[in-house]
Amino acid sequence: MKKIIFFLFLAAAVFLQTSLLHGFELFGIVPNISLVLLFMISFWIQDLKIVLSSALFMGLLLDFFSGFSFGIFTLTFILLAFFLNLLLGALIARESILVLFFMVIIGTFAYYLLTLTLTNIFNLFNPAYYSIKLDTALLKSVFIESLYNSVLLFLLLPLKRFFI
Repeated sequence: MKKIIFFLFLAAAVFLQTSLLHGFELFGIVPNISLVLLFMISFWIQDLKIVLSSALFMGLLLDFFSGFSFGIFTLTFILLAFFLNLLLGALIARESILVLFFMVIIGTFAYYLLTLTLTNIFNLFNPAYYSIKLDTALLKSVFIESLYNSVLLFLLLPLKRFFI
């Protein structure tokens, strides 16, 4: 029952991400609640199966609701969750909220770099597609979103007991 509630919560977060959070745009940027939750799950849940299934579930929902090539968010979320879990298990203590804060900032940049790379790879054989490049405007947007996600993290911290 607890797992069902957990996945319903994740589905509600993705729904918020793809619909209602657009009302909270700042400089045209929407906070990425799904990404922040992925970082929180990877940080506090040590069971790789649960972390990867959460990443798969949220990624599939985001793919379903987005206009991108299907599978980009799923693959991005799974890869991020796997490497975060690997990094956290080997190198970093999971107790410090400051570590989670920096993980959200750096992870937001990694998320966009991975999404950009996968989008370009998925669309290599699409003649109507133009390549997306990493430019200054995109970097500024990612920087603002990483700060926005950090603020969102502090708002979501009371949910820690939900993950443990």
